[in-house]
Parts: sequence; C-alpha cells; structure tokens
Amino acid sequence: MVELSCVVGTCLDLFVGSRSGLLAIGAFGGLSVLSMYFVATKGSVRSRIRWSYPFVFGILFAISYFTLTMACHEAQPFCSDHAVLYSIPAAIIGSLIFGYIVMPRIYLAWSRAALSGSLAKLLPSEVPVYVADSGKPFAYSYGGFRKWIVISQGMIEVLTKKELQAVLLHEYGHLQGNSSLYKSTQWVYSKIPLLHAFLDGRKLEDEEEIRADAFAARTQGTAKYLDSAKRKLEGCFGC
Repeated sequence: MVELSCVVGTCLDLFVGSRSGLLAIGAFGGLSVLSMYFVATKGSVRSRIRWSYPFVFGILFAISYFTLTMACHEAQPFCSDHAVLYSIPAAIIGSLIFGYIVMPRIYLAWSRAALSGSLAKLLPSEVPVYVADSGKPFAYSYGGFRKWIVISQGMIEVLTKKELQAVLLHEYGHLQGNSSLYKSTQWVYSKIPLLHAFLDGRKLEDEEEIRADAFAARTQGTAKYLDSAKRKLEGCFGC
C-alpha cells in the first residue's frame, strides 16, 4: 500500500524534481494539447480520430509516470531513472488497447442499442428488438412472459427498410398469436405417444406462418414487401 504522505511528500518532490520526467511530461503534455486542438478544429472525421490517439497517449503517459513514481519511497532510483522509460511502453500499450479493444466495444454496444431502438419503432407497440452479431440472415421471436424479437445483422444488410419492417411484423404476428405457447405445447405433446398421432407439428408450423404473414400484410396494407423479403432470403439461403 502506498501511503498518502508519499504522494504529497517525497513522491511529489521526486515527481517534479526529475528533469527528465518534467521534460517528458512537458513534451507529451504539449502533444496532448496540440492533439486536442486538431480534434476540436474543423476537419474530416478520419483526421479527428487519428489525432485523438496522440491525445490518449499523452494522458496515459502522465498517469503511468506518476503511478510509477509512487513507489519512490521504497526504491528511489527506480523513480528517477526508470519511470520515464517504463511509462512510454505502458502508454503505447494502453493506447493500443484503447483503440483496438475498448473503443470498438463501446461503439458496437452503442450502435446496437441505437439500431435496436430504431427497429422497435417499426412495430405497432414497444417490443424489445435485439440485433445478433451474425452475417447469416435470420430472425425469430420469443413470446413467453417477456416478449422479444431477435434479428441478425446479416438480415439488416440484405433487406430494405420496408422489407425489414415486414419481417419484424411477421415476428410480431407470432407474438400476437402466442405462437411460442402453441409450439412448445405441441412439442411436449409430441413426446406423448397417445397424443402424438392427433397433433401434426408440421401443420401447426404452417398455420402459424400463414397467420404471421397475414398480420404483417394487414398491418402494412400490402404483402409485396414481405414477398420481396422472402425472395431475397431464398436467394441468399446458404450464403
């Protein structure tokens, strides 16, 4: 544990007393300020993104350098001789992690949330729509106590907005008709020999699909978008 007296006392003295440390802090601090200036000024988005990385590097270097010097009361030569040397690769590694791992995950989570919200607006009422990270086009719904719809990124890329709405309405039709309840009940009955002969699972599947198609066509006022979506998906089958 680093004592507070080290931070405000000996460590702070060595932190500001090291000429190489101050020069490095000044250089990378100036780089951060310059980078922030280019990020804030008008320019292309790509240019602003490129300049954001030197800014992140400068900030991480300052944090790394100060963190390493906090061990000075135990190993004073380490603070003065090696803190700058070790802070540079630490800042480089931190910048790479930030750029290649942290930021893509934040962007992906944000974009999925925004996309899910926009897709949910295509439905008659609020039903959660989740986007699956898959290039294969598919969509399905679940109608238990908590209803939701899942649609893949591949489906979104293949269909137009109207076709996408038709597919979502089709899945919404399954929710409205409690298809999940009937299908799960039929599956249970199919395991019972005496009931299996009286319940045709394939016929139930066809009936539920027809019902969901009718709901989508009725809501949109036409079946052409649903039909065109089916044609596209048939042509993309196995892709």
